[in-house]
Amino acid sequence: MGAYSVWHPRRSTALTETESDYNISTFNFKFRKAVNSGPGLALQGIVRGPICSSTRTELAGFINAIFAPGPVHYACDNAAVVKQAQAIIRDPFQKPHKPWGIRRDGDLWGVLQHAICSKKPTSVAISKVKGHATEQDVLDGVAERCHKDGNDASDELVSDAYKLHGDGLLSLTNLCGTRHAEYTEFMTACIHMVVDIYKTDRDLRARIQAQQNAIGRGPKQLHNIPKSLGYADACDARSIGLHDFFFMPKDFTHAPAQCYRSIWAFLAVLRIQPVDPPNVGITWIELLVIYNLFGGLHDLSPDGHASVPCKRMQTTKQELMQFQRLTRAVVKHFAFNHDQKLFKAPPTTGKRLLPLGFSNHAAKLAFLPLLDDLQSRQVTKALLTMRGKFTRGHAANLAAGSLCLPRVLLTLRRQPRWRTQLNVVDTISDRLPPPPQGCH
Repeated sequence: MGAYSVWHPRRSTALTETESDYNISTFNFKFRKAVNSGPGLALQGIVRGPICSSTRTELAGFINAIFAPGPVHYACDNAAVVKQAQAIIRDPFQKPHKPWGIRRDGDLWGVLQHAICSKKPTSVAISKVKGHATEQDVLDGVAERCHKDGNDASDELVSDAYKLHGDGLLSLTNLCGTRHAEYTEFMTACIHMVVDIYKTDRDLRARIQAQQNAIGRGPKQLHNIPKSLGYADACDARSIGLHDFFFMPKDFTHAPAQCYRSIWAFLAVLRIQPVDPPNVGITWIELLVIYNLFGGLHDLSPDGHASVPCKRMQTTKQELMQFQRLTRAVVKHFAFNHDQKLFKAPPTTGKRLLPLGFSNHAAKLAFLPLLDDLQSRQVTKALLTMRGKFTRGHAANLAAGSLCLPRVLLTLRRQPRWRTQLNVVDTISDRLPPPPQGCH
C-alpha cells in the first residue's frame, strides 16, 4: 500500500479544471495548510496495485505536480527518480533504450514522459533535496530552510494519505503485517534452533569420530572392560540339593576319591540362583575358576594327589574337561533331580564373556553363583589372564574402570595362570565328607 503527497507552498489558487479532472479520475486529493510554511495547497493520493515501492509513489507525486498551472520545479528526496527524470527532461522525445512496458515501473515512467512532452520540457524541472533534514543540517549548510520545511510538510501529509485506502483495508493490512512479523520471528527462531541442532550434532559427531579414531576400528577396536560380571542376587540365592557322600559309585574311576569329595564339597558350599532363557548363566570356565577360588584341588588328573601340587603342565582345556567330567559325575549320583538340569546346557545363544572381550561362545550352565564384589573381581582378572597377557597395569586400569581391550577369541590352549590372580579362601575343607567305606 502506497501513498504520496505534493505540497505547493504559497499557492492559494484552487485546482484548475484539467488538474481537477486528472486528480478526480486518477488520484484522491484534499486541501491542507502547512504548519510552518504559510498557506499552500496540499495534494494527497494513494497508489493502488499489487506492487508498490518508493519509486512508484515519488513518480505519482511528480506526475500530479506537473499538472499544476505554470512552470513546475519539483523537489524530491529520491535520487533514482531525480536522475531518470532529468534524463527525460533533457530529451523528452527520445525513445528509451528498452520499451517502458518491459521496464520496472515503466507504466508510470511512460505517463511521466508523456506529461513532460505535453507541458513542454522547459517548464518542468526536478531537483534532489536531502530527506528528513534536521536543524543541524540547516545550520551546517547541508540543507536549505525552504527544502527542509517543504520535505517535512510532505512527510507529515503523507501519513494522513494512507487513510484514503479505507479503514477496513488498513485494518486488514495491519493484521497481515503483524502476523507476518510474528511468523518471521517464529521462522527465525526455528532456523536458529535448526542451526543449533546442526552445530551440536556436528560437534558430537566430531567428538565421536575422534574417540573412534583413538580406539581404532574393526578387530582393533577397543572396548571398555567392566570390573566384574553379574552374578546371583543374595535374596534369590539358594543351595544345591545334594545327597550325602556316603558311598563311592563304581563309575568314579577318572580320578582319586579325594577329587570327587572335593567337587561334592564345592557344590555343597556353593549358593546359586537358577536362570531361565533368554538370561545367560555362568560358563564352565568361570565355575572352574570359582572352584579354585574356594580352595579346590589344583590337580584333578587321575594320578594327582591332594597333598602334592601337580607339577606337570596341563592346558586349560585339559583341566576344564576333567573338571566337567568329575562335576557331572557327582551331580548325576548325588544332586537332587530338580537340580541336575541346572548343569545342562541351556537353550540360549548369548555370549556370557563378551563384556570381557571374548567374542566366541563358551559352554554355559543354567544358574549363577553367589559371589561378593571382591570374589567377582578376582574371577574377572583370572578370566582376563586367558588373553595371554595381563600385566599389573591392566589390573590397575581394571580396578579404575578404564581398561579398554580389543575383542579376541577365547582360547583354552594356554597353560592355566589364573591362580596368580586369586586370593584363595579355603571354604571346601570344612565341608569335605569323610572317605566312603566302599563302592555301590
